[in-house]
Amino acid sequence: MPNLWPRMYGIEDHRASFRSALSHTSSGLNDRSTSRSSVVTRRTSLSDSTVEIYETANLKEGSMTVDDAINLYVTGFADDSGSEKGVVKNNSVVAEERRRSARIAEAMNDNMGPGLLSVNRPSTSASHSSAADAALEEAIRYPPLLPPTSARDHYGFLKASHHVTLDQYDAWSLSYGPTQERRVMKWHAYMRKSNLSGSTPTEFPQRSAKTQRHIRKGIPPAWRGAAWFHYAGGKAYLDEHPNVYENLLARSSTSALGEHEKEIIERDLHRTFPDNVRFKPENPRASSDPIELPLLSSLRNLLRAFSLHAPKIGYCQSLNFIGGLLLLFLPEEKAFWMLHIITTELLPQTHEVSLEGANVDLWVLMVALKESLPGVWARVASGEDGTGILGTKLPPISLCTTSWFMSLFIGTLPIECVLRVWDVLFYEGSKTLFRVALAVFKIGEQRLRDLSDPMEMFQLVQSLPRGLLDVGLLMDVALRRGGVSQDWVERKRSERRQWYANERAKLSTAVVPDIDPQEGETTEPRRAESLWRRRRK
Repeated sequence: MPNLWPRMYGIEDHRASFRSALSHTSSGLNDRSTSRSSVVTRRTSLSDSTVEIYETANLKEGSMTVDDAINLYVTGFADDSGSEKGVVKNNSVVAEERRRSARIAEAMNDNMGPGLLSVNRPSTSASHSSAADAALEEAIRYPPLLPPTSARDHYGFLKASHHVTLDQYDAWSLSYGPTQERRVMKWHAYMRKSNLSGSTPTEFPQRSAKTQRHIRKGIPPAWRGAAWFHYAGGKAYLDEHPNVYENLLARSSTSALGEHEKEIIERDLHRTFPDNVRFKPENPRASSDPIELPLLSSLRNLLRAFSLHAPKIGYCQSLNFIGGLLLLFLPEEKAFWMLHIITTELLPQTHEVSLEGANVDLWVLMVALKESLPGVWARVASGEDGTGILGTKLPPISLCTTSWFMSLFIGTLPIECVLRVWDVLFYEGSKTLFRVALAVFKIGEQRLRDLSDPMEMFQLVQSLPRGLLDVGLLMDVALRRGGVSQDWVERKRSERRQWYANERAKLSTAVVPDIDPQEGETTEPRRAESLWRRRRK
């Protein structure tokens, strides 16, 4: 039986966990000592640019994929003593590193006083040279796509995986490639009609039914980052808080972050997207003074800054994958605000220490599954309470779906499917995640109804989406009329949050008898402690 994703976080040694708060029941209330690490990583440079230093890669037997990285969390790491080696860069990359170092020094010299959220941008010093201005201009460019090879796509990912063979990928690409090219041409025509630039756009057509149709059929890959940022509302955050990211970067180099926490996140950093050449080159060259890949430096910056920005979240495993994918399409500061939008607007409280938001959304998904696919629900449900309303305990199958939301389908769907889901997510909101999850169940409905063994159903739900190359089928099923609406999702979320609040109130006022550990006898009663307290280490 293959390793199961939900187990990947049932590990000690401070490994963050999707499943730790869900392993007893998906409501989270029976686990009154939820533990989840909040750690950050070390920053070495400040970079909003991605430099093309990647050699032509060939698919090798034994190449590590995202699935392999996930499985490392399942079984524990056999050797954590060694660190990943860097790659020697060419002269242009060395120059880029020097420019980044200059920006670090500038950020460090800025006033780090209490006005962290000041809306006033720092004045430009007259001493800044034209070279420095050119470097800053270069640093805000969007990361470029890569030319595809026989083994990798133009995002840098291996085409083949444990669930999709290279032949399967190539057969799918033969039909999807021309379709994507037609969509790009239609986007260019739509931009011209909207009097907008089609070269390197930062502005996009206003929201409308026509814009929605274009979004649902896929944003041109080269425009994805800018379009996500535009439609998700990132510009408003950036304009209102222009200095936040650089200030956080400067603070992250101080003792605000513990060394032990930095080591933990550093270990995760080098296991992010091991099947992507921008995070782990195919043939790293030895050097006495290796220079790190730019995207790894950027990811370290992003995660460290975000952990200071959102102390209720800190660092949670899955944020490294979300942040890494954002950085493939966006410069650092914009990726930072997109991560803020994801964790506060789209998935509120999902990545917090309590994981309450994750439990809430699992419940909402199970309600949606029961209402929209009763035949599937009848198969996967266990212990339905008969009241017509899901009770405290959710069916075990919900554990499979925990990572779907927490990682925004990274590692669950093939990468092109993930990107198409994100296109719609940042335009239409979090209802997209529920619709896509229901689409997975719908596509596998007949196979699920043919099964009776719970473990077989568990394995099917886990493996089915990883082989869904047909992104057109997935999105067509997910976006059919009559799907769950955003209003419905928010009502159900509110209903479940209120249920949690009521349960917390009961626990906070309950009198819990103490048990003498020696005699097993009841002693003085005491008040119940907080529902969401952390497990003592």
